[in-house]
Amino acid sequence: MATEAAKAEEALDAVLATTADGFVDDDAADLAALGHKQELKRSFGIWSILAIAFTTLNTWTSIFGTLANALTQGGLPTLTYGFIAVSVGQIFTALSLGEFAHAFPTAGGQYHWVAEAAAPKMRAVLAYITLWLSLACYVLLTCSATILVGQAFTGLMILANPSADLAPNTVFWWAEAIAVLSALMNIIGMKAMPMFDNIGMIISFVGFIVTIIAIPAAGGVTNSASYVFTDFINFTGWDSNFIVFMTGLISSTFGMAYLDAPTHIAEEVPHPRRTVPLVMWTTVLVGFVTGFAFLLVVGFSMGDIETILNGPTAFPEFEIIRVALGGAANATLGASPGIFVLCLLNALVPVGPIPAMEQVCGRLIYAFARDGGLPFSKVLSSVDVRFGSPIAAQLLTLVLVLVINCLYIGSTNAFNALIGSSVLMGQLSYAIPALLLLVHGRDNVLPVKWLNWGKLSVIPHIVSIVVALWYLAFFCLPYSLPVTQYNMNYTSVIMVGFLVVGFICWFFVDFKGPLHTIDKK
Repeated sequence: MATEAAKAEEALDAVLATTADGFVDDDAADLAALGHKQELKRSFGIWSILAIAFTTLNTWTSIFGTLANALTQGGLPTLTYGFIAVSVGQIFTALSLGEFAHAFPTAGGQYHWVAEAAAPKMRAVLAYITLWLSLACYVLLTCSATILVGQAFTGLMILANPSADLAPNTVFWWAEAIAVLSALMNIIGMKAMPMFDNIGMIISFVGFIVTIIAIPAAGGVTNSASYVFTDFINFTGWDSNFIVFMTGLISSTFGMAYLDAPTHIAEEVPHPRRTVPLVMWTTVLVGFVTGFAFLLVVGFSMGDIETILNGPTAFPEFEIIRVALGGAANATLGASPGIFVLCLLNALVPVGPIPAMEQVCGRLIYAFARDGGLPFSKVLSSVDVRFGSPIAAQLLTLVLVLVINCLYIGSTNAFNALIGSSVLMGQLSYAIPALLLLVHGRDNVLPVKWLNWGKLSVIPHIVSIVVALWYLAFFCLPYSLPVTQYNMNYTSVIMVGFLVVGFICWFFVDFKGPLHTIDKK
């Protein structure tokens, strides 16, 4: 069996052998130096990778689709001030991630960074834990997104035909159908994926502009500044408004998390050392601007909170649109064409990111299997030459999403738990490499010639760790009291479940970490 160094040398020799006239493909050579051959096509330009990053965050529509949680846990002040606090933390987190992504542009992302930063004895274990956190984050994100789309499409059905007798679990079946269609895009439609991602970004921007213009222009409701900034609402049973505020931040974090998405497409984009960090930073800033503008528009134009939460479509996003555009609360639905079209546009926006989310999941599985970290690694790391896709990895992603979505049948509250688990596990996967960098020293972790924030370098990494501890402390608490099986927060259960599966898999693999780590000097 070839040693790690020999494998890396063979990969680099393969790159040099295929270049003409002594010209070296820098991206392929970079990847070869990290021990991997260039198997995926670099077919995603900067706009396509930006589209993946932006639509994965999709800040404004993520908040719009999940604001019911925050409305009962503090109301609009939780959304407004919470979004600002979360955004500050995520901007620093993006700076931390960018420094790593610039140095190690591989599809493995955080787990590869941890392997580079950890002490040799802990390298494999910490990289393995980080990968499971990262993989669970994106699987659960995809589940959350499909359920959100299922809720939106079910609400559209009610708008279109208020007297319809909907089948049980209509939301669930919509979610499963969207997951299957997205998987097909990633298996047989890879050539069209860059175009699809770009279209998704355009639809999101169009939806944002139309929504923030149409809602206040209709003049249906005008709220006071105190309603938006100071009227704290507590429907939870918690005595502490501080805890209510903290547990109500899920909507804000859902719209500003998943900053690492571009890193997992790094092997499919030209010049990833420069492109990936720039895309991360651009995305988080655009997300903050669009998200905050949207919150202000909705805050001043939405109706009574109880009316919004108890509306006939059972989807607060549509109830805000109905009330703002003149629909009376709980009146005969018979939505006007304008209301229905705006609701339809808002339902289509979250569809666009789901293929990209499944793509990121598949690339994580592919990268992990390529390094021997999963059972059946040879199968899961294979790339189909015809379609340019790791088909087995994408199919496994689909199976995981279809199975986990079944939790929604047992409890609709599982939706919030999926979001909370996803955000928490993702942030923990960011904090581990940051912590190792601080412990071992930047010069001993990152190559000295790469992006360097100088003496300020420690600040983004410290903030990234603090944010992770912040989420860990509050996102596992019950949403309301007293706790019952129906309102329980299953975030900790889901997180432990994923880690237990990873622990079991550990005994069936011989994982040593990425095939090769580079000389930091």
